Amino acid sequence: MPSHEYRGNWKRPDGSGRTLYIGKRKNGKLCRTYEKGKQLGDESSLWVRCEVEVHNNDRVIPLDVLLHPSGYFLGQYDALCVIAPHIEGKRIRTARAVVQITVQACLDNVKKSYGAYIRVLRLALGDVGLLDAIQRNDDVYPVRLKTPDETMYGKGIHLAPTVSADVESGLFGVFA
Repeated sequence: MPSHEYRGNWKRPDGSGRTLYIGKRKNGKLCRTYEKGKQLGDESSLWVRCEVEVHNNDRVIPLDVLLHPSGYFLGQYDALCVIAPHIEGKRIRTARAVVQITVQACLDNVKKSYGAYIRVLRLALGDVGLLDAIQRNDDVYPVRLKTPDETMYGKGIHLAPTVSADVESGLFGVFA
């Protein structure tokens, strides 16, 4: 849900004009909608102007924006598509930073956070019982965990039949 802000007298319009801001300039995307005619002095004007500012904060603005500005304008906020439903909206995706971690960092984190619990549960349940009790049964793979390039093995390392981790180097290896 983007942040929003109202300016002007929205409860009792007085003819001086109102403005709606959606988003934040510092985040790189801001929609500004205001009563342009009233801003210019005509209290009865129905002229409304809508602007979208897009900055390159965590996003790459494609050159295609210059060729198809209306599509990119409409695509920045879903609500804008009602302005021209016959034009397909085009979004400018925000890059999502993914921090990668090594196997050693994972082990350090587990040891620090859960090491005491694991020691006690290992004594109570045994190695196999403990692993069966705490590991997930779905095929979810940690996105942040560093793995070799998929082209090296033809598929993601987490899909390989046998995987071995070298804790010291933080790398994985696949063995047939």
